[in-house]
Amino acid sequence: TINGVDVTLRGGHPVTAGLPDGYRFNVGRAPGVTLAVPIRGESLGTTQNYAGELLPDDPTLLSFGSYGNGAFLWLGFAGIDVARDSESQRVYQGILVNAIAALTQTPTAALRAWPNGAGSAFALAVLPEVGHQPYQFLTVMDVLLDALKAEQAPATFFLTTEETVYYPQMVTQMAETGEVALSADSDDLLAGQPASLQHRRLSNAVDAFQKQTGRRPVGLFPPGGLFDVETLKSAQDLGFTYLLDPAPTRREPTFIRWDRELDYRDSLLISGTPARPLVRMHQSELTHPAYWSNQTSTNAMIVRMASALKGDLDRVHASGGLFLYAFEPGLQALTQRRADVVEALARHARMRGSWMATLGEIDVWWRQRSQLAVRMTPGRRGDGFEIEVDNAGETAVASVGLTLRLYERTRDVLDIEGATWSLDEATRELHVLVDRVPPGSTALRVRMAPTVLSSSAGR
Repeated sequence: TINGVDVTLRGGHPVTAGLPDGYRFNVGRAPGVTLAVPIRGESLGTTQNYAGELLPDDPTLLSFGSYGNGAFLWLGFAGIDVARDSESQRVYQGILVNAIAALTQTPTAALRAWPNGAGSAFALAVLPEVGHQPYQFLTVMDVLLDALKAEQAPATFFLTTEETVYYPQMVTQMAETGEVALSADSDDLLAGQPASLQHRRLSNAVDAFQKQTGRRPVGLFPPGGLFDVETLKSAQDLGFTYLLDPAPTRREPTFIRWDRELDYRDSLLISGTPARPLVRMHQSELTHPAYWSNQTSTNAMIVRMASALKGDLDRVHASGGLFLYAFEPGLQALTQRRADVVEALARHARMRGSWMATLGEIDVWWRQRSQLAVRMTPGRRGDGFEIEVDNAGETAVASVGLTLRLYERTRDVLDIEGATWSLDEATRELHVLVDRVPPGSTALRVRMAPTVLSSSAGR
């Protein structure tokens, strides 16, 4: 509607548990409805207009907080204001269900987003740019590789086959540092070209890439980050498993939804979703671009940019999302100093305990995680809870993290059989780590201290 806005969810909260971090859903507000600026409450998301601009004073349509001895959820919209598509409705209803559980302090269990119970993930993607020659792309690569090795930070390097042919030794170094993925045969745009031409260009690029590197690429960043449905169909046909999308809409990966990507003509050509749909990686929303211009001092600019990026990473870490930073070495003149920023950023991510991985590793993990589901029920004897982790996949999943919210009963936990666990003193949440979840159902038991009933005299 003309009064509509987009609400972007913040993860890492009981009300948003299990919902996609950074999900943006469309709310058509009635005229005259006022946005709120939380005072005692806690905003669970940001609100922006349809152009993607945050509204002044950082108002919210979604707030959860405490008042007196109770708690509250405030929504600045009605259910009929939420977009009618199935995913928006699922997210909206998930908010209500989670809120009821939080308000009534109903114990809940949720899967953590990243392996080993990491609070967030950090990934670096090195991207070629349209209009830059291979030598410009690789000018600062020695400096960048040294910075990544110093912090033991893996990266994903997207290359055209021109770069793989001209600089084979550098490609070998990149593969030792992280993952080498594909852009195309050259930096000429794929989007908008006929389907047959796109498929032929990508097919030739895959063959050349395999000849130079000895393996087929699984990741794709189309030239300029631009693609259309024909690019996606060609990528699916050629065996790519993930796509980097520079549109910053999520803080976690998503699966390509063919029913949304195709129009009515395309939908006649494809029936159902492919068995292994592409995973879409989303570049992080960053606050730093202004620091590249109008700065009197180069050193001051670098310091301010590094500080801004660390702040961005902290916000993503707080919500439990993926911080995916794109490094474009041919774009800026101060590439050597920008490599220093990358080193500082990687060091900050490691200090935060982020899972540092290549996009290929994230792709594999996200597919495994999508096969998992968790449910928790009270124990039959009333002295704990039973947790079942279901794995619908065909292989075991390692290092699965769970978050348990038991509210006032948390202090009574004695043991969790089948897993290791720790208590977060700040949030009063139990963080559980299961070493291995084989196919089928894995049972865990939360054993708690028996409830002590006082005598009538004591009462």
